[in-house]
Amino acid sequence: MADVIVKRSDLNPGILQEYLNRKTIENLDKTVKFVQFGEKPSVQDGYNTLRWAKFVRLTASDVSAISTEGTNPEGVDFDATSVTATPTQYGIVVKLTDLTLANTVIPFLRGAAERAGVAMAEKIDAAIQASLLAGATNIKYGPTFNKTYPTDVGSSDTLTGKALAKWYAFLKDKGAIPFDADGSYVAIIDTPCYYDLLTDTATGGLIDTAKYATPDKIFSGEVGKLFGIRIVVSNNITTISSNVTLHPCFVFGKGAYGVAEWQTLETMISIDQPTTADPLKLHRTVGCKCAFGTAVLQEDALLIVEVAASSLS
Repeated sequence: MADVIVKRSDLNPGILQEYLNRKTIENLDKTVKFVQFGEKPSVQDGYNTLRWAKFVRLTASDVSAISTEGTNPEGVDFDATSVTATPTQYGIVVKLTDLTLANTVIPFLRGAAERAGVAMAEKIDAAIQASLLAGATNIKYGPTFNKTYPTDVGSSDTLTGKALAKWYAFLKDKGAIPFDADGSYVAIIDTPCYYDLLTDTATGGLIDTAKYATPDKIFSGEVGKLFGIRIVVSNNITTISSNVTLHPCFVFGKGAYGVAEWQTLETMISIDQPTTADPLKLHRTVGCKCAFGTAVLQEDALLIVEVAASSLS
């Protein structure tokens, strides 16, 4: 009997099983940048409010000339103010069925744990941004503060190198504490603003991080420095709706805001055993939780500039 030769083209597509690569495709995550710059005190167990104390400022006008030898000047009042933060707890639970886990080669438990952790990190970063916008007193419109109201910002009011010089001078004049010995401040901007900065030919270019005097002291997401401002780029900055889409640029000195952790980010995977709630082991869960609080500590060390930006589409 002659051999039967079956061509691949003759096979019923339903006969062939689909091959699934065990390596999953990498996710394109949002970048988390704000946590690294917050003052991070430790919170002792048993407290649900954290208070930062701040002494009132004594100025030159409080200093008196001693016109009569041996006579003390009049005393001046001295007090302290405080800033408080309370925790907000966040959580996420992913539910996976037993058949999903049993009938696929995809590592769902591990993948769910990784993705839940990333989602929590993005949520924390977004919550810090919202706190800064709510607590800031220095909010300017237009790259060089050239607009009075947010609705005045037009499509041409995009980020320029010249603007960074203005931002640096503003914080310097307020007495904001720099982040390094060179006297630099930090700005966190989004990717469209970074594009506008890179394509601005009217001013000198960014100093690349590789050319820093101390290149080992580089922040996560830092791309360079210009006019005393160290630039950190994030694609997780929330834009604001107005006549044009506004892109907030967060510019600050050291200690501008605090981030207090009441509960460390924790990932939990349920046990593979029957329970009262799930006697047939039909599900397993992956969850993340944390509790933290954030607050603006030094209002004059924080500047938020809302600008327009070029489209990247």
